[in-house]
Amino acid sequence: RFYCFAAMDLSQEKTASAILLCAVALGGGLCPLLLHKRRVPPEVVSGCNAFAGGVLLSASIVHMLPDATSGLKTWAGSVQEALGQSGEFPVAPTVAGVFFFFLCMLEAITGQILGHSGHSHGDLENGYTSMDQQVSATAIALVVSLSLHSVLEGAGIGAQSSVASMGLVVAAVLAHKGLALFAMTSALVKSNASPRLCSMLVAMVASCTPLGIMLGIEAQGMFGKAGQGLVLAAAAGTFLYVAIPELLVPTFAESKNKVAAVSLSYIGFLSMAALAAWS
Repeated sequence: RFYCFAAMDLSQEKTASAILLCAVALGGGLCPLLLHKRRVPPEVVSGCNAFAGGVLLSASIVHMLPDATSGLKTWAGSVQEALGQSGEFPVAPTVAGVFFFFLCMLEAITGQILGHSGHSHGDLENGYTSMDQQVSATAIALVVSLSLHSVLEGAGIGAQSSVASMGLVVAAVLAHKGLALFAMTSALVKSNASPRLCSMLVAMVASCTPLGIMLGIEAQGMFGKAGQGLVLAAAAGTFLYVAIPELLVPTFAESKNKVAAVSLSYIGFLSMAALAAWS
């Protein structure tokens, strides 16, 4: 199980993760420029999305939210005191919910700009846009949406404080990162974007996850437990969004073998949850 990570300390593992995630994103994004007539088998996409969704859901509610609640305990007491009540205000779940619905709103706005209801990591044939949309509008909307996703995902990785949970979190992000960039570039190729523009956008989006990892590490160092807790809460909301409406719901709805899809999600969730014993 992730033996290459086992011999590393946490900072080395985060650095290696940043390089690996960037490389996979670049590979997934540049593939359509060379092989845009080929399709990723639907069963492969479905299986990856189901397992990754389970892992990210578990990472959010089993690992990140409890750690964020612990880190924000001081803020929770201060907010509750300001409201004239005793106890602790649920700051971490509130921040997670705010970021969840922020991404929902971003997706809704992106969908209106592009003229449809949103994107799917598995929709490699239809992509993100139609031929009727201008390439410039498509590029802006896709870059903003995927870049914010990538930065927040990276921040969640950068704020991790346990080596034990890093492997599966990184693997889950890897599982959908390449597919997401593949779908983005496929859409841009179909909308007649130039190879140069596609390459530039892929490079920009691919660099956002390492940037997020660095921001997560800096927040952990500069702001201590409260900063780490805030980043973890925001990342928990992001992982919830990626896991549920982006990965699990479309996969369950579109999969030809729903039992297999749910089973893979279950395995992913329980595998990640089991790591709580060592984190």
